[in-house]
Amino acid sequence: LPIFDVPSSGLILAAKTYEGYYDLIIQLSAGEISRDYTVVCHGLVPQMRTEIAAPVQWKDDSSPTAAGSRGKLSRTNLSVLSHLVRLGAALTLLAVRIA
Repeated sequence: LPIFDVPSSGLILAAKTYEGYYDLIIQLSAGEISRDYTVVCHGLVPQMRTEIAAPVQWKDDSSPTAAGSRGKLSRTNLSVLSHLVRLGAALTLLAVRIA
């Protein structure tokens, strides 16, 4: 499965205090902030599939991320919400959490 999440652009974080601001910066830098998505993907994802774990590597800012044998281990939790087969095309609706 391709990795579709890159270091988030458009992410908005708000803090009421400087202490909260710096805590958010540390959490973001450490990869401790989760992101939730609703995703439609091609093909039928098995209902029992609940996690994708793979090393993810960033080459530079202009290259897409890639899963492979090297890189930082990334875990994506998923839940199959629905399947659709229409006109020979199969789709799966997923709830995805990248943490």
